[in-house]
Amino acid sequence: MKSMKILKKLGISVLGITMSFGIASTAFSISASAADLKKCYTGEELLAPAMTKNTDANGVYRQLRLALKYEQINEGAVNHFYFDKTMNVPAEAMKMLYKDGLISSYTYKCVTGEALTAADLAGVFDATYYYNNNADLQAAIGNDANALLTHFVKYGMKEGRQGNATFNPASYRTKNTDVSAAYGDNLSQYYRHYLLFGRYEGR
Repeated sequence: MKSMKILKKLGISVLGITMSFGIASTAFSISASAADLKKCYTGEELLAPAMTKNTDANGVYRQLRLALKYEQINEGAVNHFYFDKTMNVPAEAMKMLYKDGLISSYTYKCVTGEALTAADLAGVFDATYYYNNNADLQAAIGNDANALLTHFVKYGMKEGRQGNATFNPASYRTKNTDVSAAYGDNLSQYYRHYLLFGRYEGR
């Protein structure tokens, strides 16, 4: 009773406090289901709704730049956003990310359709290694770096040939059952997956 008088003296409505408390209690009583609490959302899942909005290139660039900078997504997610027809990722936004060094030349050239160079494929291809480890190409092509790269892009990847000392597509397929389940015998996709996702995920 004494506390009620003090509250009245201060001009505080007891009814207001009760109502506020009731609202607060209601808010805190809303809890997520057990399934929701156990679910882990990836950065790509969290960012995807924003990519469906009709945002200009600068806005998309800023969102993707921050997500890449803080490692919430990787190049694979950016590539997916760009090629998914339900998403809005302007080519200009990709160009800005590339200029900032936030996506590789490989990812950028997948967007522009420009011819890939040995530098773009450095994670999976080295002309000297490719020459030394493919006797049939030594006879047919010789030690011509450009011709070896062209063969690798047009035929070698589809055939599952190892292009450098560090990336073995057969081993990558065996170790990553999720990737194998997705791509099966489409051997060229293992190089692509590694360049877009695997090398950033430590696979």
